[in-house]
Amino acid sequence: MLNDAREVPDGTLLETDVCIIGGGAAGISMAREWAGSSLDVTLLESGGLASDPRTQALYRGRVFGRSYFRLDEARTRHFGGSTNCWHGMCRPLDPLDFEERAWVPGSGWPFGLAELRPHYERAQRVCGLAAFEYGAERWTLEGEPPIAFTDDAIESRVFQIAPRRFASLYGQALERARNVNVQLNANLIELEADADARRVERAQVATLAGGRFAVRARHFVLATGGIENARLLLASRGVRSAGLGNDFDLVGRHFMEHPHLVAGAWLPSSASIPIGFYRPRRAGEIHVAGLLTPSARVQREERILSFASFFSRAAELPDFEGRLTRFIAEMDGAPDPASRAVFFMNEVEQAPNPWSRVRLTEERDALGVPRVQLEWRLSPIDKRTLWQGQRLLARSLGRAGLGRLQVLLEEDEHSWPANLGGGRHHMGTTRMHVDPRHGVVDANCRVHGVANLHVAGSSVFPTSGSANPTLTLIALALRLADHLKRELR
Repeated sequence: MLNDAREVPDGTLLETDVCIIGGGAAGISMAREWAGSSLDVTLLESGGLASDPRTQALYRGRVFGRSYFRLDEARTRHFGGSTNCWHGMCRPLDPLDFEERAWVPGSGWPFGLAELRPHYERAQRVCGLAAFEYGAERWTLEGEPPIAFTDDAIESRVFQIAPRRFASLYGQALERARNVNVQLNANLIELEADADARRVERAQVATLAGGRFAVRARHFVLATGGIENARLLLASRGVRSAGLGNDFDLVGRHFMEHPHLVAGAWLPSSASIPIGFYRPRRAGEIHVAGLLTPSARVQREERILSFASFFSRAAELPDFEGRLTRFIAEMDGAPDPASRAVFFMNEVEQAPNPWSRVRLTEERDALGVPRVQLEWRLSPIDKRTLWQGQRLLARSLGRAGLGRLQVLLEEDEHSWPANLGGGRHHMGTTRMHVDPRHGVVDANCRVHGVANLHVAGSSVFPTSGSANPTLTLIALALRLADHLKRELR
């Protein structure tokens, strides 16, 4: 059932088995798992069925330090969440991304890819994708092969692309489900815990129309995004002054993004070198696009992170035209080289950094919830990965006789070009770890020390890899749904 929380009488106490806070990719995926079952499920969604400026403004906050998107423009706050504007680019994390890497402080998941693979396969279906296959060989078309490197430093993979809008796709099924109560325009303002903060007793809810009510549940799942999950835990300080799940000052820390940057210009040695594999193209009901990524071997040997390089026809680097002109001038006799130049956009893994964080400010939103300040801080290994990655790519292209790549980036590990951007991928602020001194949630995404509070979404990622996070966060949400089914049985 789809209901409007503005019609709930003030002071009402709703009773349910599971209360999901957040109606985006994770929240909707979990609610679907329980639709038609014997369990009562309440899903609280801050927005309505369409975007509303007053609701979107609840995301407003400060950005401190490194330049970033305005926070109220970085996510979408109505039913369906950011799937309402999602490009649909999907691929899983790599096996190495789950491992503890000696050169990456804070790395290591409580489980490996094998544990998550069956849930990835279910997430493929939720996202309307093809088979769980991302190697180049599965997607090679005649006349459009991947680049034939002569070493194994750089590998070709693919994105599967299917921009599904979860509200329109799954909203009717949730509306028909008699055991699912979707409350639109319902904003969580605080999670109230018992006297020793061992259980959440109720969720306090407010509407922008002025209404207030509460939800009592056996289990609560916070699924409001990588910034909001941390914000709401920090703001729930009725029993613990530092917020729920924050006994070790970890909530909001380790904020990760995927730095996006054009950092290389490739001039192929021949106009006949095919690059169609790397451009978006239809493959049955979906689209696919190739990408280049460092092999696990070279990541270990070079002590770098993961990155994904994909082709772009545009670049926004300072003095880019001058750099490219000087580069082309070195290519003696190359006919019309400028028209053949291919630029590499890079999506780079960010190492966990406790000083990259979300924290509360004194300013409050229209509902009285403290607004946040985002402090996005990068580490030397992030920059070294991008710089060294482009050098490795240049070397592999050269060895294969495929032309030259100009690295359009300074080697210095601390400076970043002004055109550095992000992917609006918010990860890590409630990171997963078996030890509460190193993570906010355990291997089952339960907040350490709070028996009935779980977190869904990319905020639980211990590390980010270089893959877009949506497919992985849905796989984790499905795994969490299975776990809670067993808990509630």
